[in-house]
Amino acid sequence: MKEGQNNYNQTVSGENNQVAGRDIIIQTNLEPDDKPSPDNPNLIRCPACHRFGVFRGAELCPYCNYSFLEARRAEQEKAKLKAHQRMSVLSLLAVVVFSIAVTIADKFGVGLLKGLGWAILVVFVLYFAGLWCWAWLNAWLKCR
Repeated sequence: MKEGQNNYNQTVSGENNQVAGRDIIIQTNLEPDDKPSPDNPNLIRCPACHRFGVFRGAELCPYCNYSFLEARRAEQEKAKLKAHQRMSVLSLLAVVVFSIAVTIADKFGVGLLKGLGWAILVVFVLYFAGLWCWAWLNAWLKCR
């Protein structure tokens, strides 16, 4: 092999013998006047200092040291609380449906399974009637 060539018959030339594809990469720091590309999907705006160019997975904002870890933890806590609230509402709905089912089964002398079917139907009818009334009321208020 001749001096200045590699295994792929490429001539190595340039400063410090760096060519495309080699494992030496020079990264330059951004000058203060340089701005990151707004098209980069991995860069976000810092919610504290509102400067663009913060990496989406960063722990701290490089400009104001805003902690994204604390913000992520708070967001996770909100999500857990919201999931807990949903489960509470569903549990309450299940208790209401079962209570209606027991009442229907007792008053009309039908089995508990038929009473449960009727109770689910009653809850759905009430739910959709409430949605219809809410939509009608909103439309009426917007027309005023």
